[in-house]
Amino acid sequence: MLDVWFCSAPAKCNKTICDVFKNCRCCANIGDDVVIYGKMSVDHDKNLVAFLGSPYESELTINEIKCKFRLSKYTFVGHDLSKRGIESSEEKLAAIQDS
Repeated sequence: MLDVWFCSAPAKCNKTICDVFKNCRCCANIGDDVVIYGKMSVDHDKNLVAFLGSPYESELTINEIKCKFRLSKYTFVGHDLSKRGIESSEEKLAAIQDS
């Protein structure tokens, strides 16, 4: 029974994070990595404020050292996110081509 608990721990963690941030618009997560986005800076800032208020109600903590704000380009789960949209990460494409 203990082995099953360890195997399901990442899924439970992901579900908990999804539940905590379910009311936050323009928020995506994989595990404990969370991305907040918006079409305009104003939209992004509103979504960020809503996001930052959510963990306190659930006793989750945010690692301030790992936070990055207002990035023009961000690689998330093998994809580059930017004002151009979502594209495959150049690093991932190069790794595939080189193999």
